[in-house]
Amino acid sequence: MLRTNCRTALKNIRNYIVDNSNFDSYGIETPASFKDCAVQLMHIFYDEKAKWDKRRMSYQDLFVDWLQGLPSAFDSLYYYNRSAVNDLGDILEETEAERNKYTEAEAEKMLSYLIWREIYKACEYTVK
Repeated sequence: MLRTNCRTALKNIRNYIVDNSNFDSYGIETPASFKDCAVQLMHIFYDEKAKWDKRRMSYQDLFVDWLQGLPSAFDSLYYYNRSAVNDLGDILEETEAERNKYTEAEAEKMLSYLIWREIYKACEYTVK
């Protein structure tokens, strides 16, 4: 099992973000680099959710809410059809026994946090 801040886990998270991003419906070619992909995701998140949502929530909580709404720019089906435990386990290279320590809700929360953290860092700690 990898720690969430080790080099291999960070690389796996970034690859997961790039692999699950799709900007075709926005008329944008999907970037191959993680940084460009993260910047595009942040812009789309801001335009679709953060700019219009007036609730007093952190950007991280708004981002998780946006992911739960199945945005077309990012494949977040781990909230509905796919197992978040398996996705998180693949990223952290966990064994079957290690995967069993998470419930689906805990894995969804952790995976969403890891995605937010890496996108936020790639955008140099700015939203928009």
